[in-house]
Amino acid sequence: ADMLSKTGPPQDRPSEECATPELNEPLDPVFLEAGVTRERALLWGDIALVAWRGLLSKLTLTAAENATDIEVDAAEDRDLVIQQAQVWFASAEARFLQLREKAWEPGRPLPDATTKTGQSQVDFILEQRRKTIEGFIKGMRLGLALKEDWLVANGAACIWNYHLPLFSSRTHAGLYQTLEETVASLLLIDSPPAELFCSLAEALTFLLEARHVAEEGCEYPPAGMEGAPDLGDSSCIGHGVAVCKAAAGLAAPMVAKRILAAQVRLEALKGGNPASFKVPGDATPEAQLIMLLEAIKIDTNGKEGRVREAMALVPTVGSNPELLALLAKEALSVGDYPAAMNIAKRAVSTASRIKNTIPRLWRWFAIAECVHGQALVKQIDPEKHDISAQDMLKLEAVGHFAVAAKFASSAPL
Repeated sequence: ADMLSKTGPPQDRPSEECATPELNEPLDPVFLEAGVTRERALLWGDIALVAWRGLLSKLTLTAAENATDIEVDAAEDRDLVIQQAQVWFASAEARFLQLREKAWEPGRPLPDATTKTGQSQVDFILEQRRKTIEGFIKGMRLGLALKEDWLVANGAACIWNYHLPLFSSRTHAGLYQTLEETVASLLLIDSPPAELFCSLAEALTFLLEARHVAEEGCEYPPAGMEGAPDLGDSSCIGHGVAVCKAAAGLAAPMVAKRILAAQVRLEALKGGNPASFKVPGDATPEAQLIMLLEAIKIDTNGKEGRVREAMALVPTVGSNPELLALLAKEALSVGDYPAAMNIAKRAVSTASRIKNTIPRLWRWFAIAECVHGQALVKQIDPEKHDISAQDMLKLEAVGHFAVAAKFASSAPL
């Protein structure tokens, strides 16, 4: 930084002032004005990227500003445009680092704006957050122009990671336009990361659902984006359903489970009531069960029928501990105790074959064993069972509760 501060402002020599090489050799274009401008941009880009590797945020931003101040045709200078995309990402990350150093990053509360100083701080923070997003978006746009899928995927991952507190707390309404462009951009590349795409798509559909309820419009395709893919009609619900279907088509059902649940809610809103939702016949049995479990939650009047519809899928979904444990709970809630026991038993059928503890699975095993025990207790009828039979059922239930406690001890909270 000290060395750079001692250099004077660079000046280009016009091409007419460049001496003609001896023997009529062609003049190296690197020494022409355009060539010097390109070389300078490359140098500033290298400085920005090296500075960011050292987490020198101020120098990164200074160099990035100089590296990206020229517009380049992606078809004419691919290497420079790739570097510019990376520099945009580096500048966005550097800006985020500066915000985090003062506890101003996205997800943190804003300062008190009741004073003039406080309002100035708030304005500054919001502007820096906007520029952070802008850096990732500009990098992705260059990636799309170059058809470099990895740049688009990297930009999308940064948007998700750096705003995770907002997504987790469902306070990401300010990212609506950003999510629209990010999701659309990922659909334009050959192999979008399935899990990342589903997460971003679900965050977008959450906002679309809220905008529909608030009677706000759908802003798709994104402003300034050319060639956006066709995603439903102009309504929030129609667009949201199209986003859900696009995500579900890219990922396995368990990866897309939250987006499948969102599709159920959106289609229920589209139909006017939860009973209007129909499970798509072309979906896999696992996807159908995920959607029915969500339909059970929202269709309170038709819950028993939905549970029966879901139970018919049990033989076709294999031994999925999570889905079966959830379905066992629903069967218990509608009073079908024998079915709840059978489904719970199926949910834990693979537990004995797993040698190493897997906390994520152990949680569902624990829930299934709890449901099994509760179903046994619920079936005790003093008018039909004598004391000995009642005690036998209770003892069997306690055994399942004990196994559930053992599983739960290794499961995450």
